[in-house]
Formats: sequence, structure tokens, C-alpha cells
Amino acid sequence: MSRKKRIEEILTEKFIPKELTVTDFSHQHSVPDGSESHIEVYIISSEFNGLSLVQKHRKIYQVLNQEMSSGLHALKLQVMGTEEKPEERTAPPKCKGG
Repeated sequence: MSRKKRIEEILTEKFIPKELTVTDFSHQHSVPDGSESHIEVYIISSEFNGLSLVQKHRKIYQVLNQEMSSGLHALKLQVMGTEEKPEERTAPPKCKGG
């Protein structure tokens, strides 16, 4: 199973999102094809209602700890509660080389 698919399954099981998009943007960086080392997550879930941005990110990093320790290099997060106005999605950063 791909890392992208595993992340989708983990986040769906843990947070029961209203909306979830997981995107592999590794191809924009200096990494081998198929590395799945750079992942973007856009998620809206009631599990994040009332939490600060840091608390939301900590929850995501906590459930993705295994992925982070096994080759996931970069994680771009846009995390919102269902009570928040959805943010405009931003493009992941481009590789600066190396």
C-alpha cells in the first residue's frame, strides 16, 4: 500500500473527516521517483473544533508518527474544525534544490 493511501486511512479512521485530501508532492523536490517523502494534508473534522493551530498539528503528527519515522520527510498541513471557515488551499512549496 502506498504511503499516501496509508495516511488517508489513518486520518479517516482517527478523525472521521468531513473533508480530506492527501496529495503527494514529492515530484516537485529532488527525490527519487516514487519516494512519497513530501505529503500535503487538507482536512476538516469536528475533532479539531476549539483547538489552537499547534494543538491541531500535534494531533496529526501524533497519529502519523510511524510515517514520519519511516521516510516521510515533509508534511504540509491545512487543518480545520467544522466550526471554522474553510481556508483557501495553498500550493505546496517548490524545491529549492538539494
